[in-house]
Amino acid sequence: MVKGKVQPVKGTARKNATVSQRSTPTSTPAHAEGKSNGHKKSLCVPSCMSCGSVISDEVKALQCDRCQSNEKWKCAECMNLTPEMYDHLVSDPGCSLRWFCNECDKTVMDACDQAGMDARTVQPQNEKLDSLITLVERLMQKYENFENKLVDKCTTADLTRLSDKLGLLEERLSKLDRDIEVKSQTTESRIQELEKWSGKHDKEFDVKLADIEDKVTSKCDRIMASNPSGANVSGSEGLIKLVVQDELNKKTEEEQDMEKRKRNIIIYRVPEKKCDNVKDRREVDVTFVKDLLDGVFNTELHDGDIEKIYRLGHWTEDKARPLLVGFKDYETKETVMANLRNFKDTPVAKFQQISISHDLPPKEREDIKNMIQLAKREHSEENEDSAENYWFRVVGRGSRKKVIKVRK
Repeated sequence: MVKGKVQPVKGTARKNATVSQRSTPTSTPAHAEGKSNGHKKSLCVPSCMSCGSVISDEVKALQCDRCQSNEKWKCAECMNLTPEMYDHLVSDPGCSLRWFCNECDKTVMDACDQAGMDARTVQPQNEKLDSLITLVERLMQKYENFENKLVDKCTTADLTRLSDKLGLLEERLSKLDRDIEVKSQTTESRIQELEKWSGKHDKEFDVKLADIEDKVTSKCDRIMASNPSGANVSGSEGLIKLVVQDELNKKTEEEQDMEKRKRNIIIYRVPEKKCDNVKDRREVDVTFVKDLLDGVFNTELHDGDIEKIYRLGHWTEDKARPLLVGFKDYETKETVMANLRNFKDTPVAKFQQISISHDLPPKEREDIKNMIQLAKREHSEENEDSAENYWFRVVGRGSRKKVIKVRK
């Protein structure tokens, strides 16, 4: 229920001045129309829709504020309004309550229901739209962050350089593939050549293997003949042990021999005294060695520093035999051998033709001799200059030995 407007009936005084000030009457309950003599009366008299009471100025009633039809009136009693409440409703200009008849009320309520239904339908859609907008905003923020990171990580110039480097890398890979293919073909060719060479030398290998077997057999026979205990050896395993033991014995003998020669040197082209007295010849050689070490190597020898000294080989009148000198201390020999270059600067004539070498075992001397002969032969084949114009010397020890040549 809403507040309506009070419509006064014609011919009666308004009972409430506030009502007439608040609203303009839409119609009068009773009025006369027509001629100026006023004899004609209104044909429509307003009455209450509920009780049928005629609406006069004394009756407190409300008219429908929507349709404002002259037939749509209702008294305060039928609306259960007290006089105080009715007076308050019609006298308060700030009150926004209205009264509608049944038809208008139904129309208004249907419109409100439809508006509420539309609002309930639109609200979820609006919520979905807001969610979508929020999601799009987050995606845009992530895209901006990603774009900023991408700018920090890599620029267009960097991308161009990377593309250039990638192109160079592809070219190198292509070249590497070609090189690998060529080398693979070369390797295959070499393998084929090796197979041919192996097939060619198989017979030579068999011959050499048979020769080695013969040597081993003859060596076993020699060991068994020289060793009384070898007659009791039987089987290949026993022969192998016997050969190994013989080699170990030889190795031990070689090591002992090398230990004996460790402190020895051999001096070549030392003048030899021609006399029958061995003691006199030895004293002359000792004096020469002391003078040599003192004048060339600045090393003074005392009595007892030389353990042994003697000539090698058989005596001949036209040739001085090599002189072997054995020192008491190994350091004295090392001093001499480490300063052999001093012979170039010696002013003493008798020392200028002297040469000194290690005291080597016979097998090693034979190996050195063969190396020098081979070096001289290669020099003669490769050079026009005669090998007689050079000194050939073997330097180094063990597997590091090599031949050097020095012009005379």
